[in-house]
Amino acid sequence: MSSISCFHPLALPEELSPLLSRGFSPALAAYRLGGPAGLLRSAPPVHLRGGLLVIEQAAPLPEIDLRSLCRQIMQECRLRGASGVLCRWKNRSSLLWDLSRLLGQTLAQGGFRLWLEEEYAGAWEESAVLVNSRTQSSRLETGLLRSLERWGRDRTALDLRPYARDHLLPSPDGHGRDLSASALEDLIRRARGRVYWSEEQCARYFTLQEGESLHYVVFDDRASLIRKMERAKALGIQMAVVPWQEMAGLEDQWRRLVG
Repeated sequence: MSSISCFHPLALPEELSPLLSRGFSPALAAYRLGGPAGLLRSAPPVHLRGGLLVIEQAAPLPEIDLRSLCRQIMQECRLRGASGVLCRWKNRSSLLWDLSRLLGQTLAQGGFRLWLEEEYAGAWEESAVLVNSRTQSSRLETGLLRSLERWGRDRTALDLRPYARDHLLPSPDGHGRDLSASALEDLIRRARGRVYWSEEQCARYFTLQEGESLHYVVFDDRASLIRKMERAKALGIQMAVVPWQEMAGLEDQWRRLVG
């Protein structure tokens, strides 16, 4: 079984100290597009020792000189000791597509790697492709295998995101609604803790009958996230990003999964 050799806990600036002290290379969520310079930073100077800079999309998108912005981002990688950049784009636009393509080219010249979500994977053919575990939740292994076949092992990266959704049946669209942590806790309490394990979805689930409506709730907890990581590792996926909030206090368990 191959190891997940490229592993980055996703962290906010205030979460960096415990991560760095434990030897992890974080994906630092401290950047967004915006301002006259094109890139805004919300973190104090830090040396990442091979981590990633996470850049989020501003809304609305600012007027940007793309080449100047790409040079600025590459310089930030050099200053912080990062190995690359992870882009979190909220929607599809031609401007972001052009930026992704040019950023990939610029970073490659400096020896840095670009990480993109699946809908932007075609913008730069050498990017790591983030496979969102939420979108693969109904049949996790099938979705991961499909991504491996499409992007290859050298590009496929698991983007592990906690999932909680309430499917109220009968449902006209079948999509359900996303649940906040407090809303999930309330439903579990009303279901009197009768929670089960779905092997296919690699997640917890329960049902709750209220009047004529039936709630079918599927959600992740820390144990299910670790199981999803184990399945990704068994399939040969070698890159992953995991929220630090889901790791804190369980570092030894997570460390056993990575090389």
